Amino acid sequence: MKTILLIHFKTDLNNTTSTTITFTWNTSDVSYGNYTISVYATQTSQEIGKVGGCIVVTLLGDLNADSTVNIKDLFQIAKAFGASLGQEKWNSNADLNEDRLIKISDLFIIAKNFGKTLEY
Repeated sequence: MKTILLIHFKTDLNNTTSTTITFTWNTSDVSYGNYTISVYATQTSQEIGKVGGCIVVTLLGDLNADSTVNIKDLFQIAKAFGASLGQEKWNSNADLNEDRLIKISDLFIIAKNFGKTLEY
């Protein structure tokens, strides 16, 4: 099955700036595993760019995507604890309830899944 996410947005950048774009993909009906993502960008100067990467669908709370919710994930959330979107220690993977703030409710989600491991 091929899933296509079509997201349109506009941002103006010059050649010395960059931007971060975050999107949410509801993976509730997607199998665990690795997925490839491609992003195409066009500019008014007729330059076209393409970047790619990998998305890992894993257990909720598996912040480092090693297929296990464990102490390593707790360490990741501890480093970001108290951060909100835009702050230096912000980690979007640690915002498990997606409220743009790393707090006790995110830690609770890790605790709920602590010790779970994926078997592919």
